[in-house]
Amino acid sequence: MYLIDSANFEEIRRLASVFSFDGVTTNPSLVAQEEKAYFRHLGKLAELIAPKTLYVQLNAPTLTDMKRELEALRKNLPKNLSIKVPATKAGYRLMQHASREVHVTATAVSTYHQAMMSVQSGAKSVVVYIQRLIKAGRAPLDVVDAIRRTLDREYPDITLIGASFDSPGLIEGTLSAGAHKVTVRPKLLDAIFTNSVTEEAVKRFARDFKKVYGKPHAADLGDE
Repeated sequence: MYLIDSANFEEIRRLASVFSFDGVTTNPSLVAQEEKAYFRHLGKLAELIAPKTLYVQLNAPTLTDMKRELEALRKNLPKNLSIKVPATKAGYRLMQHASREVHVTATAVSTYHQAMMSVQSGAKSVVVYIQRLIKAGRAPLDVVDAIRRTLDREYPDITLIGASFDSPGLIEGTLSAGAHKVTVRPKLLDAIFTNSVTEEAVKRFARDFKKVYGKPHAADLGDE
């Protein structure tokens, strides 16, 4: 259900050591922030999370260059990849070309019809940008709901992914509206999986236990 939206090796390793995730999503901007050798860095990320999926986005603007970039990714990276392809005219053509050979994820989807054309072009996953739709004056959860209803009816094997979040409430709303998965930045992931109410309850249990038994937990009681 949850994907890590990051290209930072240490952040991904830290989060994956505590929480369970379905994979990691990257984009050209996130990878560029790391300022490391491109293929070597992505290869390390793929190996770190294997066998889970690393989503890597094509950055070339034309179909010809997209094909060249795709071949470079396939040549230089492990197999646990999904190739993210923007929902553009060139992107749709690339999806048709590539979907027979690799797992394709349509990305930067902003409308219902972009999602449907991506699926018809061979995409196995569709990424809808939630916060960017809000900034554009759209109702993103309505878009997610409409896409999910059609997928359930016509394309039940397609995965709908929500992306671009700035609050826990928006993540919850996107999942409730029908997204199968959400991809979330590390800082926000830390926020949604922990809660002060839970932490205080755990401390109270420990205090109550120690008050009666004189030990912090049952493992220290022996056969008493």
